[in-house]
Amino acid sequence: MTDTELSSARNLLARIHRDGGQLTAERGFEESCKAAEQIVIELQQGFTRAQVQPIVGALVQLYEMSASVPSEAKAIARDALDYAGRLGF
Repeated sequence: MTDTELSSARNLLARIHRDGGQLTAERGFEESCKAAEQIVIELQQGFTRAQVQPIVGALVQLYEMSASVPSEAKAIARDALDYAGRLGF
């Protein structure tokens, strides 16, 4: 890795950690990368949750209207809600 590439990687880590590079200086490059990876994973999961939440809400409404929807739709909504529950929604 060139000096320019290393500098770019350190700057990216500082941005991810929002700390100006202190974590990398204290724990080292490898540990900082591991911590940054966890932050990115959590951010990705958060966006997924935000995007899925309205769909889960619609499924809840569909399931609650079960008396007025066909049994196949009720079964699909129930299965989707069970799956969403296992994912933590």
